[in-house]
Amino acid sequence: MAQQLRLYNVVDSKKLVSHATSRDEFFLPDFYRGESPSVEYTLMTRNESGDSKIPWILVAPGAYSLKVGLFRTSNDVELAFQDTFTDVSPTSSKVGTLVYDSAAVTNALGGSVKVDCTFECQVTDSGGNIIKAYQRPVTLRKTYITSATLTIPPVEIGATQAWVKSIAIPKDGSDPANPCDGFIMLSRPSGIPILVYFDDSGQIHHEPQL
Repeated sequence: MAQQLRLYNVVDSKKLVSHATSRDEFFLPDFYRGESPSVEYTLMTRNESGDSKIPWILVAPGAYSLKVGLFRTSNDVELAFQDTFTDVSPTSSKVGTLVYDSAAVTNALGGSVKVDCTFECQVTDSGGNIIKAYQRPVTLRKTYITSATLTIPPVEIGATQAWVKSIAIPKDGSDPANPCDGFIMLSRPSGIPILVYFDDSGQIHHEPQL
């Protein structure tokens, strides 16, 4: 399961809080190379009604567009970005995935175990007004556990699935993902290609492919 960012963003104070009725500021955890966190974003404004139990008013997700990004602080290089989200009206949120630029992340980390970054949320309201709703320093860290690499014995040669399908007769030729209704062999001694197949009654046929 990938990291999930649940962001309750109070636009008035440009901060994150723990949940929709909390006044406690929320600080983002570290980011890690290889992850593309899912994002659940809720935009909120201050409740001016005087009701202390409801400090914030949730903004309808269809009332604004959202851009979220992770940038290397030293040179502003974009490391992750997303501007396509799905509106979820029952929770007044937008959901999507913060997609990492793996090459940029690898280059940013280099030989370091961590790098200073900036995380930013930008909203554009229905009037076209751009608002930097959130911007804070965060840390991007390298990871140590990697996917296992298949080891091939020196006397063998690795084969891809596509290559095997292109040369081998499938065990079940009726599989629509890998169909087969005939095969070609060479005649002796001339080496003429011969198509071999079965008709609907089960009789075998062989036709030279001249």
